[in-house]
Amino acid sequence: MVNEDMDECKFNISDCDVNANCTNTYGSYKCTCKVGYNGDGRSCSVTTIYIFCYTFCNDKRNYMTMGHKNDKVKNL
Repeated sequence: MVNEDMDECKFNISDCDVNANCTNTYGSYKCTCKVGYNGDGRSCSVTTIYIFCYTFCNDKRNYMTMGHKNDKVKNL
């Protein structure tokens, strides 16, 4: 009898956080938070928040944006 390993990562049936990488292991899988996130892999939260301030020359208003370096920029 041959034991085949199911790749939980490939079939998207792991419970890894959306901000984690899934690594298949024989008989199981491992979740590891992506760079910039912290946690156990099943729950990952942002560890670094970048704040950017800049001025638009046309209307002289200051805008501030905030987010993780890999996220889409959000105006505050």
